[in-house]
Amino acid sequence: MKITEIASIIHAYLGNSELWDNDGVMLESGHDVHKIAVCLDVTSANIALAKSAGADAIVTHHPLIFKPLSRLAGDSTSTRIIKCIENGLSVASFHTCLDIAEGGVNDTLCEKLGIENTTAFLPFGRIGDVREQSFADFCVFASEALKCIPFQTVDAGRSVRRVAVVSGGGKDEVRDAYDAGADTYLTGEASHSAMIDAAEYGINMLCCGHFETENPVVPVLAGIISKHFPDIEVITLGS
Repeated sequence: MKITEIASIIHAYLGNSELWDNDGVMLESGHDVHKIAVCLDVTSANIALAKSAGADAIVTHHPLIFKPLSRLAGDSTSTRIIKCIENGLSVASFHTCLDIAEGGVNDTLCEKLGIENTTAFLPFGRIGDVREQSFADFCVFASEALKCIPFQTVDAGRSVRRVAVVSGGGKDEVRDAYDAGADTYLTGEASHSAMIDAAEYGINMLCCGHFETENPVVPVLAGIISKHFPDIEVITLGS
């Protein structure tokens, strides 16, 4: 089976992507796919690991090609594209469709954080309940759950009970989290102005890392692929 067929079926299962996004097949080698390596990003390290593991394809959350390319030059993206071609690796990515999907990136993040009774705000954000605790205690819990150290925080002096999450880069969703009724907003990374906004709105905020808030979905995505294609071997890569 070719990567185009695999990507089409998985995309249909996950649902629509944002219009500005570039989901789906990034590279097609032309070979049938018998083994897939799943990871967050197509890095040089993951290309080498996939090849050494005997994979025919890499499936990621983040697109290898996001903006249109006019040439393959010496930049990072071009270098990684060329490495995939040289190693005969097809590549497919499921970005915002996996962010939005039920059981996708943000639902997985909520599970890691013990957030219950979740509902969606915006197409991709989630909001739900945790046991009441101090913001300091929640930061400690989040750091342990996500294996990270929150590197930007705003302590608004409120207890944590209602938490909104947007995985990855959620700098533009502070007001949306506040309007949805959250007392605390967790994302991967945000701008300085977003942190100021949180302080002005009086909402706790913590940034736990783009990778750390999204990498937990890798085994979930691998499981989705295995469910649909039981005859294809699927492995996960951690970096």
